Amino acid sequence: MVFSALLQYTTHRQDIKINLGHVFFLGLITVSQIGLVYGILLIVFAEFLPKAMVGDMEARTIFSLPLSIVMMVLFSSLKDYSFTLVGILLVIINYTLLYFFSKISRDPMPEKLLEIGLPFLLNIIYILSASEPIISIVGRVISA
Repeated sequence: MVFSALLQYTTHRQDIKINLGHVFFLGLITVSQIGLVYGILLIVFAEFLPKAMVGDMEARTIFSLPLSIVMMVLFSSLKDYSFTLVGILLVIINYTLLYFFSKISRDPMPEKLLEIGLPFLLNIIYILSASEPIISIVGRVISA
């Protein structure tokens, strides 16, 4: 969580903000392995708080926090199903809603690509390639 928060803080201090989307993915992992409360705490402390600290509070940021929390709650109610299937479905829903909100708030296209399109693609890649090994590692650490 600390690494994610530092990465977010550093990223949002730059003129060109690139969102790697890792916090949403790690939130899903946290909810599946540790619990909903910890997943929500991860979202708040690793995504929202660093943006607030650097003054990068945009309308989309205000919209994305409750949306991410709703996605974590949905995921916790569906965590008995395939992580990959539910995760990809929630990524599609989350980033589609963010895109429409961004369109309504008239964000410029390059910003939409870097802060919505890129994390959308990266989350799909994270879920398809890294979710099972990470879940396995986290499960072993928790059970130890």
